[in-house]
Amino acid sequence: MWSSGSGPLLTGRRSRRETREPLSVRQEAILRLIRSWIIEHGEAPTVRQIGPRVGLSSTSSVAY
Repeated sequence: MWSSGSGPLLTGRRSRRETREPLSVRQEAILRLIRSWIIEHGEAPTVRQIGPRVGLSSTSSVAY
């Protein structure tokens, strides 16, 4: 089934943006890192590049 762009496909859950939940301190740090990395390198960092820069050792934690 294809989504019409009206929300998450088949989950019935609302996205963070739809519920307006604030980002955590760590999420804000990751977002700042991604934005600055793109400006500096012209592409997004990998999950492995993000981890050590925000204090996470597990790529799973970064992805979450």
